[in-house]
Amino acid sequence: MVEHDHVFKPEHADKLVSEERQEEFPAENIVSLMNIQQGDIVADFGAGNGYFTIPIAKATKDKIYAIDAEPKMLELLKERAEEEGIQTIEQVHAGVDDTPIADAAVDKVLISRTIHHAPSVAGALQEMKRILQPDGTLYIIEFYKDSTHDGPPMEMRITPDDMTEALHKAGFNAQVTQLTEAEYAVEAQKQA
Repeated sequence: MVEHDHVFKPEHADKLVSEERQEEFPAENIVSLMNIQQGDIVADFGAGNGYFTIPIAKATKDKIYAIDAEPKMLELLKERAEEEGIQTIEQVHAGVDDTPIADAAVDKVLISRTIHHAPSVAGALQEMKRILQPDGTLYIIEFYKDSTHDGPPMEMRITPDDMTEALHKAGFNAQVTQLTEAEYAVEAQKQA
């Protein structure tokens, strides 16, 4: 694995919830894509300061696990949730490949712009598969492997074909959708 200093720094967390980002990449579009229903239990990997976690929590009104490896981001998320009066978010300080969440505990998993940081994409996918219910769905958002200015270095990016192949090997059926010129989404379901 190539080591990079490309992890999002907490001191730049305001950028994650800026009006500019909301215009460019509306969180509500992802909540809609995920078809969040009231009562869904969701895990948000790489939750950061809650850009997706907060709107998902409002939509489900049930438990949402906010998973992040950076404790400061989880503190910022807690502050935002308190300001919004949301009490259904459980903060989980963990990496993408090892969480304390029980087997088959969630209906839906979101990992946005994060899986490329995993020590092992295969390991991260197995962890997400483990916590998903048998009919659960995994949503991945990643950058295309092209010259867009935003996002991780090119060598960290995962093409849609490579992501689909990794998902098939992990026991998922996958469908890729273009979100923006720079990003794609994958909807993946556990194979029966």
